[in-house]
Amino acid sequence: MQQLQQIAERRHVSLASKVLQRIKPAKTDALLQKQLTTSIEKQGIRPYSLISGAGHDAMNIAEIAPIGMLFVRSKDGISHNPLEYSSDEDIVVATNIFL
Repeated sequence: MQQLQQIAERRHVSLASKVLQRIKPAKTDALLQKQLTTSIEKQGIRPYSLISGAGHDAMNIAEIAPIGMLFVRSKDGISHNPLEYSSDEDIVVATNIFL
């Protein structure tokens, strides 16, 4: 928060924050993620990991079973929005990764 306040002061804007929700993060299963990584590489794609702050169904599933996640790129990075679009080609690649 201190770093954000410094940025706000430098830009001559005010900053306010309020915690709206705190939820326990769901960790992905190392074995499932390794399997996804291997499958991604077999498609000729360089895999990389990222942290998701999204409240996916996976958070609930993780309470009862191991989870893994594969993100498919969206045009202009738009996600969880009516403007979200993933090409047929990218969807086929993702399907093959799971296959």
